[in-house]
Amino acid sequence: MLIDSLKLEQLRRHFEKEKDAIEQAIINELNRDYNTHYNAHGTRRFLYVSDLIELHNNYYCVEVVYIDYFVSGPM
Repeated sequence: MLIDSLKLEQLRRHFEKEKDAIEQAIINELNRDYNTHYNAHGTRRFLYVSDLIELHNNYYCVEVVYIDYFVSGPM
């Protein structure tokens, strides 16, 4: 997944830690409409990043928690 660097720079202004800005950018990108097409009804919503490990310069291993309304129903 590629994240637009301009959007990431804007997020960095609102967060004290760079890691928090990166996590929010990942959640925003995953929750876009075009990224939910693999779900039958487009109802998968990503909630938060549970683990973020930097592998190399600007490459990350990410574990994300999500809710899928098709399986679990609305909360």
